[in-house]
Amino acid sequence: MIFSCAKSGSTGNGYFIRDDNEHYLMLDCGAKLKWINVISACNFNISLVDGLLVTHWHNDHLPDVKKIHRQGIPIYGSHELKEYVQENQGEIIQGLPEKRKTTISGGWKVVPWYVPHTGNGGENVPCFAYYIESPSGYRTVYITDFLYSPLTFKSLKPDTILVACNHDDDIGSDNSEKFRHVVSGHSSLSTVNELIKVNQTDNLRNVILCHLSPSNATPELMFRTIQSTVGERVYVFIAHAGMQIDLRHSLPIRV
Repeated sequence: MIFSCAKSGSTGNGYFIRDDNEHYLMLDCGAKLKWINVISACNFNISLVDGLLVTHWHNDHLPDVKKIHRQGIPIYGSHELKEYVQENQGEIIQGLPEKRKTTISGGWKVVPWYVPHTGNGGENVPCFAYYIESPSGYRTVYITDFLYSPLTFKSLKPDTILVACNHDDDIGSDNSEKFRHVVSGHSSLSTVNELIKVNQTDNLRNVILCHLSPSNATPELMFRTIQSTVGERVYVFIAHAGMQIDLRHSLPIRV
C-alpha cells in the first residue's frame, strides 16, 4: 500500500493511495496542480487510477473535471458538489450518500461524512471526509478543511489517517475575511491532536499531516506534538510534493 503526494497546501492538494494490486485512488486534485506532478505521483500510470474522490468545490481541491474525465477517471463527491460541478463546469460527477458504505470503481469501498467548512465570505461549503477501504482491505481516513469532525471513526479502525493540520493554535487575530476563513474553516493543531486521541486504536500505523498553511503552521511543532500523542508504534509524516510512503512498512520511498 503506497501513499504519494502531488501537492499539499493552500495553493493545491492532490494525493494518491495505491493498493497491492497496483491500482490507484486519487484524493482531491486542485485546479492549479501541474499535470506532470499529478501523473508523476501515480508513477505515470494514469490508466491505473480507478477514481477520484473530491472533498469540496474550492479551487485547491476541485480539478478541471473535463480534464480528469478525458483520462477515463470517474469522479465522486457529495450531491451538493455534483450540482455545483454541473452548474459551473457543465460536467457530471457521481454523488455519494453520506454515512453509507458504497463500492466505487475498482472495488474501493468508501464511507463519506460531512465536516463543517466555510468559504471566504463565511458561507457554509459542503465538505466530505472519507473512510476508504482498499480492495485488499487496507483502511484509510482522509479528512481535510474541517473545523471539527462531528463523527468519530474509531470503530472503523483505520490503518492510516491523512489529516489536514492547517495552522498553529497561536496565530494571533484580525478582522479580515481571510483570517476568519482560516480559523473557522480549517483545523488547528489542537483540533487534529484531539481527533487523533479520540480515534486512535491499535490498528493505527501512520498519521500523515497535510494542507499545512505556509504562513501559519510550524511543521516541527506539529510533528512533535502528534508523535508524542500517538506514541512510538505510530509513524508521523508531513505531506509534501513528490513524497511517497510504503504505508504497510511506514517507510519513505521518495522524500
